[in-house]
Amino acid sequence: MAIFTIAGLTLQEAWRKRTVVGALLLGALVLGLSLLLLVIRARMSFLVDIHAPNWDADRFDQEYGTARILITLMCLFFLRVLGMLFGLVLAGGAVSAEIESGLLAVILAKPVPRWQILIGKWLGLNLVAVIAVLAWTAAVWLSLQLQTGVDLRSVIAAGPYLSLYAVISCTLTLTFSTVFQRVLGTALTLILAVISWCDGIFNFLATHFEVPSLHTAAGLSCLLMPQGYVAWWVRSVTGEVATNPLIDSPLKSSRLLLYWGQSTLHVDHLDGVYVACYIIGVLAIGILLFQRREILG
Repeated sequence: MAIFTIAGLTLQEAWRKRTVVGALLLGALVLGLSLLLLVIRARMSFLVDIHAPNWDADRFDQEYGTARILITLMCLFFLRVLGMLFGLVLAGGAVSAEIESGLLAVILAKPVPRWQILIGKWLGLNLVAVIAVLAWTAAVWLSLQLQTGVDLRSVIAAGPYLSLYAVISCTLTLTFSTVFQRVLGTALTLILAVISWCDGIFNFLATHFEVPSLHTAAGLSCLLMPQGYVAWWVRSVTGEVATNPLIDSPLKSSRLLLYWGQSTLHVDHLDGVYVACYIIGVLAIGILLFQRREILG
């Protein structure tokens, strides 16, 4: 099958475009954020050493624990955002740019089914994206582990879930690239991502101002791009390492689909089924659109 050949060519193209360099720079950015904990620790140690008012060893231990959780939460948040953006940039124009350049017409001149071309591209792009996110996660884990000495293996366990942000955005952008030019395709994915990220705000407004319809809006925004459900999986895996009642965010994603599945269909993990079906379904739509796309030689 030509799928793996196309996937290999996609990897080579990513290397040629310095994608690896971009991934390393983004990884350095997240790693730098984790090192903020060193700055905070140094400042608190200084306050204790000079016997600053209200600063002693007990307060240091308490405040350092809070700082560790905050920095861990910040790193996890940036891993989510950068994963989504990295997948979007990788897949932007993956098909449309090759149509405009005439490269795809050359490939299609050979007896290669279009569905194999798209799946091959999907595999190659997502392989790059997943490896990048897992590498970033490992770097953050190692940095925080060495700084704190606390068991942070749950951060590593969150890596596969964090990589789903890249897979979802990459799949959606690749599908858009079969019919739209690079700018429009990536813009549409970005718009859907922003709407999806607003589900926590909708939930907060619905609860605070007692507007039930906003709970429905939150649930629908999660369906457009199911990043909110992935956020809950990251949260459940990281557990106490990245949660604290004093700083717990009220902007939580909707779990409407999960609760509806449990209460109505008696299915415990309908959110997981939906995310899998979403990725497969969006890719299938991309294949159908690509099959109908007119490509001139």
